Amino acid sequence: MQQIKIMNKASTTRLGLVGLLAACLLMLSPGLFAEYGTTGTNWDDLNQAQQQLLQQFKDDWNSMPEQRRNKLATGAERWSNMTPTQRKRAQQSLKRWKKLSPEQQQKIRQRVHAFRALPLETRQALRAKYQWYRELPPEKQRALRERWRNLSAQEKAQVRERLSHPKPAQTEQAQTEQLRQHDNGADGFVP
Repeated sequence: MQQIKIMNKASTTRLGLVGLLAACLLMLSPGLFAEYGTTGTNWDDLNQAQQQLLQQFKDDWNSMPEQRRNKLATGAERWSNMTPTQRKRAQQSLKRWKKLSPEQQQKIRQRVHAFRALPLETRQALRAKYQWYRELPPEKQRALRERWRNLSAQEKAQVRERLSHPKPAQTEQAQTEQLRQHDNGADGFVP
């Protein structure tokens, strides 16, 4: 009997943490879950998976503002559609977020807002460059970070300007040559 109580308490705690994580993900990134619709905002309109994830909010659910209920419901829906790898990544991100100071969190919010305000083409180019960077071996990433740290404020501003105005689409051969030159340090910093 004692073991059953411990298991139930552990699973309840885990579900509470998962629900809290889903709620925090929603609070951190409004609009992120817009592609997921909700079936309704009343507790009884939520599906079983949503209710299970959001159990800690049940008593206050119908008194919450509708926008918050919608965000929580869509977040729970998104969470239940995530793969275990995506869930683990989301949990790690939340842990890192909680360790940041309020000033650091605000700075990140401002950067995300500025990024979302960029034209689609610019956002896509920045994502492609970030993906390229993430695929580099760790030693090359460290070398690029060190080069960045050694740039003057004026040089950093020039790099940021180049990043905010992507070049028109290039041929694959030109892109490959540009990356090769970048890997050899020929262009200063970015492809």
